[in-house]
Amino acid sequence: LLFKLYTLQLTRNQILRLVTHKDSPYIRAIGLLYLRYVCEPKELWGWYEPYVSDPEMWSQLGEGGERSTLGSFVRRLCT
Repeated sequence: LLFKLYTLQLTRNQILRLVTHKDSPYIRAIGLLYLRYVCEPKELWGWYEPYVSDPEMWSQLGEGGERSTLGSFVRRLCT
């Protein structure tokens, strides 16, 4: 999925719609992960800053996996 997004060459508006998606934290997470790979390092914090403290709970492994906040996922992407 990440490679497919890369081949689509998403616009800023499309990326913004991914990371602000209200229906699923998984959609937001794939948007944030996409940014980690395609965004210039100098611009990355501008995208990530609003989500560093995001309290939405999700599981990276799906059902039954350990749950954490989307904010903690963003902090791990920064390191």
